[in-house]
Amino acid sequence: MTTDSMADIRDMAFFAFRYSLGRKTFAPHMVQTFVKENLDIFHTHDLEQMAREIGEAKRFHLGDPRIDEPQWLEFREYLLDKLK
Repeated sequence: MTTDSMADIRDMAFFAFRYSLGRKTFAPHMVQTFVKENLDIFHTHDLEQMAREIGEAKRFHLGDPRIDEPQWLEFREYLLDKLK
């Protein structure tokens, strides 16, 4: 795969990440799984930005507080752990 193709995939994944924040659908799980399984295509600043945006979104809405919110916060912790 070319560098441009990888950048496109990374960008689309980031768009999907932003779309799925706060959604009460299967999208958050799919996006989080994709990021975890393809961590190597993301730059450090991408992962930092995702973790930051989850933290910012928590102040407003991360979906169902019993299902989605714990899943997003767990994913944020996962990202922060990978950044260590």
